Amino acid sequence: MPESHLGTTPWAEHHVKVTMYAPGNKEILYSIDGNATWTRYTEEITIAEPGVHVVRAVSTEGSQGDEIAGRRSEEAEAVYKVATVAKGTAYDGYLDHCRVGLDLDSDLALDDDDRASDRTFMDSFGRAFFKVSTLKGLRAGYVLLVPDHPSQCVCGIPKPNCCCDKSVGIPQMLYLRTPANATQLNPVTTILSQIAEDHPADTGATIDGAQALLNSAWALPSAYDIVSDDILWLSLNPYLDIRGKGPQSLVIMAQAEVMACLVAMALAGARGLEWPTDEVATAVYASMAQETVQAHREGTPINFTSPDLCRRAASGAAERVGLVLDPLAIEVTSQIVAKLSVSLLSLLATHEETKDIAEFSLPVEIAAVSRDANTEIGRDVNRVASRELEPAAFESRWILPPAPAQNTTAPVLPTEEEGGEGEDQGSQGQSSTAMATKPQGRGATWQVVLMGAWARPWCSSRPSTL
Repeated sequence: MPESHLGTTPWAEHHVKVTMYAPGNKEILYSIDGNATWTRYTEEITIAEPGVHVVRAVSTEGSQGDEIAGRRSEEAEAVYKVATVAKGTAYDGYLDHCRVGLDLDSDLALDDDDRASDRTFMDSFGRAFFKVSTLKGLRAGYVLLVPDHPSQCVCGIPKPNCCCDKSVGIPQMLYLRTPANATQLNPVTTILSQIAEDHPADTGATIDGAQALLNSAWALPSAYDIVSDDILWLSLNPYLDIRGKGPQSLVIMAQAEVMACLVAMALAGARGLEWPTDEVATAVYASMAQETVQAHREGTPINFTSPDLCRRAASGAAERVGLVLDPLAIEVTSQIVAKLSVSLLSLLATHEETKDIAEFSLPVEIAAVSRDANTEIGRDVNRVASRELEPAAFESRWILPPAPAQNTTAPVLPTEEEGGEGEDQGSQGQSSTAMATKPQGRGATWQVVLMGAWARPWCSSRPSTL
């Protein structure tokens, strides 16, 4: 009998190579998967088709074409499993310990396969990595990330027990998905997947067509490849971003993520839920996909800072799940989404002005905005939609500018005699005077220091505190 890898082998990724031997240099004939025709073995066989494959082989004293001539051995048999593998980076931030798997039939449920689902893990570079395998092909379908409900959920370092954005310490709110052959899994790939699924006529029924449409409608950098570029990694390591696609793409992704999460929280509140369901998430993604396609048709890029965009997206998502959102709930949601979107653009402007990454880290600043949207602000949006919180109270807390500080201590202006040019009391003889006031706005600090001369007010360069 010829010899090879006899018995059942572990899964091989992408392909397996089979080498056969026979005693006495006799000829070997083989057949794969029940093929009735024998093939003469001349060199190692490569099997690349996903699935379970049975290889049969015999050795013979001679053959005529594919017919056995003379004596032959008993048949040898070996089983090989060839798997296709989907792997890449999962982030809305970087998402650790999240259940991720294949959804090849596009039903928003993980496939029931031996290795079709697993948990994300942090790789040696600190990125959330996923790797799942299947005996089926990856020509269609998606990789799906399923969030955990935050109840009884620990999202922390070093050992979270649920799907967690470790960069800000909060659980993931909405499911994410990406085309099965992609290496990136994030909010942008999720909208891309929704566009490809819902609008085949506009995309040519291809992922490439959906990507071209999305890049155009969102005014994304032309060099940005949605399904393969890790824009968070490029933003964290700007020396790798030689084409400058990371920061702008990352900010637009954050704008879309903020809108999706807050609209989803509004819909959940209208349903009396504290956390969005998959049905709610799908309605939000589908509505945002519709707005994207419409913007592409009109040739006007989407403006995430426009409250009108969020109003339409929220109304469209509510209609898809049979809800009627309170107009005031839609209004406060739209206003806060627009405000946060403006804040994100301000961060991008500061990033472009600040060349020292140690002084200003765009991903860190974006994470702070996302944390607010997914925690305190998100909960309040949910409460407004469920009518537990008055819209006026929400506006007062999150939208309206803070009241000006009441400064009860007026600075004493120096006279020419006290601080005039040429006087000894000017820069040297005047006694030091200091005054500090803090407006009611969160985190805003003004400081005036008089030390022998007038000093200009100092203000942090961070847009969020201006």
